[in-house]
Amino acid sequence: MSSEVSELTNKFYINDFIVDLDTGEIIFENEVQVVEPKVMALLKVSAQAPKQVFSAETLFEIVWPNAIYSPNSVRRNISLLRQVLQDDDKKIINTHPKRGYSLEADVKVINETPVKHIALKPIRTLLKPRYLVTLFGLFLLAVFLFTFSTQKKVISLSNLQPVTSSNEQERYMQVSPDGRLMAYIQNTKEPNKRNLLIKDLVTDLQWTVSKTSKAYTYLAWDSLNNDLIYSARDQGRIHFGRLLLDKRAKLLNDEALFTRDDISWNSWFFIDKKQNLYYLANQNGSEHSRNVSLYKHHLVTGNSEVLIKANDTFKPYKIALSPEQSQLALVGFNKQGVTEVKLLNLATNKLTFIAEIDHNWHFLTWFKTGNSILLSNGSSLNRLELNGKLTALNYKSYNFL
Repeated sequence: MSSEVSELTNKFYINDFIVDLDTGEIIFENEVQVVEPKVMALLKVSAQAPKQVFSAETLFEIVWPNAIYSPNSVRRNISLLRQVLQDDDKKIINTHPKRGYSLEADVKVINETPVKHIALKPIRTLLKPRYLVTLFGLFLLAVFLFTFSTQKKVISLSNLQPVTSSNEQERYMQVSPDGRLMAYIQNTKEPNKRNLLIKDLVTDLQWTVSKTSKAYTYLAWDSLNNDLIYSARDQGRIHFGRLLLDKRAKLLNDEALFTRDDISWNSWFFIDKKQNLYYLANQNGSEHSRNVSLYKHHLVTGNSEVLIKANDTFKPYKIALSPEQSQLALVGFNKQGVTEVKLLNLATNKLTFIAEIDHNWHFLTWFKTGNSILLSNGSSLNRLELNGKLTALNYKSYNFL
């Protein structure tokens, strides 16, 4: 069909999948899946112009009008679409590095594809001996497959309840070193104004620990002092501060640490036991500009050091501090736009290549053993050993991790 918007009805085919915009359903082989409204809206945009490349910014502007740009929202919904369309090899929704996404599929309105009628054999014919043998064989096969499938271990969740619940958007949760408290950022009704909250996971009580609302971006627990370190945007600058807490995790004081006038974006960060703060930052206000540098800042002396300068060979976008705090794992893009994982030895400042992954963005964290890294592209998990061996974990989620 034509890619003109006017020709796309509320019910159409994408290859063999039936899409119903009114009900939010995607149907394939009599299996019905109901998708979220934003996922369906993104699919509609792509289906109106198949094979056309849409940038993440364009998709966000159409699907989330009047909202602050969040590339994670686009990536999450693309991952959900690929799950529903069974697009594991990413041939239906194609990723164009540094450009965007395109729907590489045949899009047809329902009345353009006639229903195929299957000629059924008369019952008397099926009752002939040669057909009875075939039917009996199929019955035995069905019994075998059913018995085999029931032997598989099924993992299910029960009594699943949200830890927090409010009308405001909440983000970036961090659990205290002892595992009892959870700190997180909560939006307010005012643009670029957020609060920091703490919830006691034992008593179920929660409270606000920020004195004033700020454009908080990330936070981390200081395990040495059991305080909260935060970063916030402040008129094109990045401000770092410390929330001093008492034994009940109530606010004593909001202490300014340092302000960076030369950067407008920072990544999440890590604090080691020597009070060194590690983070990525740049001047263009986004991890997607990719010209980031890796910094180390001492919270006591105030000394700052560039560990990796911005370069075209390797452009990191996420970091993770190892359990023994001797090295940083970095995930970033090479010149070809392929994600690589590297390790930075914090004693020697030596950067070591571990593995090349794919064109996707990935989140990462360390396994507690310190000998492997957990990678997530938003819908699947992989275990990366330090020798470069990559193993897919038997897990898939319809939600963004």
